[in-house]
Amino acid sequence: MRSALLGAAALVLSAGAATAQTTCYGGAQWWTPEGFISGERCVAQGRFAAATPDAARIDLGGAWVIPALGEAHNHNLDNPVMARAMSTTYLSAGILYVKNPNSRLEWTEATRAVVNQPDTVDAVFSLGGVTAPGGHPVRLYGFLSRFYGEVREGEAFEGDAFHLVTAEGDIAPVLDRLKAEGADFVKLYLLGSEHHHERAEDPVYYGMRGVDPALAPAFVREAHARDLRVSVHVETAADFRAAVAAGVDEINHLPGYMWETGATAETYRLTEADARAAARGGGRGGHHHSCGQRLRPQSGRAPGGPDSAGGEPAPPA
Repeated sequence: MRSALLGAAALVLSAGAATAQTTCYGGAQWWTPEGFISGERCVAQGRFAAATPDAARIDLGGAWVIPALGEAHNHNLDNPVMARAMSTTYLSAGILYVKNPNSRLEWTEATRAVVNQPDTVDAVFSLGGVTAPGGHPVRLYGFLSRFYGEVREGEAFEGDAFHLVTAEGDIAPVLDRLKAEGADFVKLYLLGSEHHHERAEDPVYYGMRGVDPALAPAFVREAHARDLRVSVHVETAADFRAAVAAGVDEINHLPGYMWETGATAETYRLTEADARAAARGGGRGGHHHSCGQRLRPQSGRAPGGPDSAGGEPAPPA
């Protein structure tokens, strides 16, 4: 089943991207929000088109055609070497869109040069995430430095892998910098919001805290004023609720991603009310997602993908 899906997707993917020739695909089951339907779909220059008398026709032999898959939260496009290898891996699995919600500025420009091409995945980057002093991912980047040459303290990566916010006055300068550096969206860290003040200076929680949740609404407001979507790292149910109340655009993974010693399920359990609050959407009216949001492809490949300019895109297979 999987090979049939991906094989059909590859055919549709390659059709019509650089030519006005219309190609019609038949003998397939096509995914729709209401379920799979049989029929024919025609593509010209990467977009749905009406059938023409001289259209080329391809029989997909009963294949099932689905939209493209997207990897909404991964850091394996952190540098050009990884990006080249992972792009091939992603495409072979039918994944055309990738979102990296925390990337080093030092590496991202070179990484962008090897993605967002007709034969690669499309990717968006937040650049450095926004956290508090001693917050996540400060300690993590210190640890990772041992694999990339000189071993450095995590704090050495401020302004590259992360930015620090401790007061409302810090927000605008950080967002202005990220916007100027070309961030596609921004990443905010909330960890243990219900314990923020008691843990803010506690060395036991070095690398395991985030921004004061009271600053989240102002952060979201200022980010949206700069046309930047906000993606939030959460650890607990309290983090999730703070993010939803702030009006964020996306929540990365569900609470309980890392289970704290001594914590109970209640620390991480979301209620029906939480789900309904998230479903109502925040920010600029979009829904919150625990796994990701639509990406903005830039390559102009045949499946136009979400948010593409122009007419109705071909199915992002």
